[in-house]
Amino acid sequence: MSDSELIEQLQRATSGLLWTSESDSPFVAFVWEKPPSLLGNFTGKRFTPRDLLQHLELPPDTPVETVEFDRFFATATREEDWHDEATAEEVRQYRALVELLRDSLTEITVYRVGEIELEIYIVGKTPSGNLAGLSTHAVET
Repeated sequence: MSDSELIEQLQRATSGLLWTSESDSPFVAFVWEKPPSLLGNFTGKRFTPRDLLQHLELPPDTPVETVEFDRFFATATREEDWHDEATAEEVRQYRALVELLRDSLTEITVYRVGEIELEIYIVGKTPSGNLAGLSTHAVET
């Protein structure tokens, strides 16, 4: 799958899906085509929080937490007895999204940038060697 096809599939998979926090926010699909700022750091190693801050042009002391991919989506993909049909459908949509991300990207990491008002980046490597994934916003007080 090409990077542009991946973006289209991610956009379809997240259509109408909101990341729930104190503010519900949509997902935005992205591809970072071997950013010039990362060329020296990019080849042969994992993308790091430092690399992310550099790419986003944020100060190096900006708080960044990494979260394991499955842990990040654990609540969103778990069916509960009390779910109504709309919530059960949302769980199915999240499960399909997780499967798409797993099938399309390697070395997936979730980065939570900031405090209270967070920017969340789900980043992995594409077969072409670029970085791609989803971003969203969360508020956690």
